[in-house]
Amino acid sequence: MAIACKEIYTFAIAFLEKIVKPARLLLFGALMFALAGTGPASAHGHRGGHASLGLYFGVPLGVPYYYPPTYYYPPAYYYPAPVVVTPPAPTYYIEREPASPPPNGYWYYCRDPQGYYPQIQQCPTPWQQVPAQPSTR
Repeated sequence: MAIACKEIYTFAIAFLEKIVKPARLLLFGALMFALAGTGPASAHGHRGGHASLGLYFGVPLGVPYYYPPTYYYPPAYYYPAPVVVTPPAPTYYIEREPASPPPNGYWYYCRDPQGYYPQIQQCPTPWQQVPAQPSTR
């Protein structure tokens, strides 16, 4: 394992020596060319425009020379919930016997003699008012 790492290291060093030395010379030559093309600054106070034509080349270091276009996703589309239709539940009817109508008013009861008005016409004790009861016949 150690031998393989050492071989990779020596290969990398040899590769960099072959690439970096010529690149240094090329970079130095480009810098000299750029400096030779500059002239003295004009300090005459002219407000006129200045146009120049030049050739620029180089390698971007660390930052890209362009930015990819921004892509915006379209707005999300939500499908509506499905409509569920169920038939109504069947209606059941339960038949009942008709209820007797509620008794109207009150009946009057006599204790002595025992009985209700109009069967007993006179009562020596005071009449008692009781709720009317349906007949049980």
